[in-house]
Amino acid sequence: MKDLGYKSVTSIAQLSDVLISEPIEIVRAEEALGLRESVCRLAEKANDEHVIARCQVVRGAAYRSTMIRDFCLDDKLADFVGRAVDRQVVATALVHQLGIANYADILSTDGALVNIGGWHIDQNAYVIVMSLGGMDGANQGHLEYFLGTREEGLEIILAGRKIPDERVRKVPLPGPGWGIVMHGSMVLHRAGPAIGPLHRISMVTAFEPRDVTIPDQNLTCFVEAAYALNSIEHRERQARAAEYARHKAWRTKGHLDDFLSRDLWDLSPDEIIDQLTFCAKDIVECVQLIRRGDVSAAIAISEYLLKTGSFPLEDE
Repeated sequence: MKDLGYKSVTSIAQLSDVLISEPIEIVRAEEALGLRESVCRLAEKANDEHVIARCQVVRGAAYRSTMIRDFCLDDKLADFVGRAVDRQVVATALVHQLGIANYADILSTDGALVNIGGWHIDQNAYVIVMSLGGMDGANQGHLEYFLGTREEGLEIILAGRKIPDERVRKVPLPGPGWGIVMHGSMVLHRAGPAIGPLHRISMVTAFEPRDVTIPDQNLTCFVEAAYALNSIEHRERQARAAEYARHKAWRTKGHLDDFLSRDLWDLSPDEIIDQLTFCAKDIVECVQLIRRGDVSAAIAISEYLLKTGSFPLEDE
């Protein structure tokens, strides 16, 4: 999206891929309210009733709720996202990236804004961000995104500076079930500050391009201390290697299926070796990542940006 300052293609994205859609009704309000009830049951109870803003990320929801899992894996939802991004997509095999809920319960703040989410990019190519309530903008709490490249935005944040207000775009979602499709790994975004009282819940679920010849846009390492301090943190740590292995195995199967569909008789032995080496690339990456273990967040973001392409910023 040239409006964000991206000027050229990268190893993972064409300019046409980098997008934030207009708000659209993804599911009906009654279905969204059913998902909301599921999230509320999964959210941890408050230990201190006097905390002004209780914010938590509800992870592992697709493992813990049939309703949320069925929503995230619905082929109709993948078809909807595919039409928005103009390519076929599938729900990610990284199950902890399905149905993530951002849950904020804010008491009265007497008109003052409180922060409920930090600036970040997602680890997946495409995501849906959908309101389950409290995102219509009446008490702020919009989805916000940075009007610029992710590199420029992260440079500002890592330098300890504030994202300029004039570079922030607010996206109100009219009601439960309304949402957007976004290229989450390319757009710097956050849950914007809100005024209490407010009960705000959003749901994010991720998709991958079905075409495995498109380079992988997912994490290149496991990040230490990357999980919310809640009762399921240890489960996510235990599951991450298996999920990542399934994701990489799915990509490798796609490469091998493509290899087996070709006419190989005219290829030289060296060409066959090159093609098989390419087919095995994802598995090799997976083994290396699991063996390496955790790295710091700073190293993780530097390596990810290096892997997935760097962009020139807009001319001053």
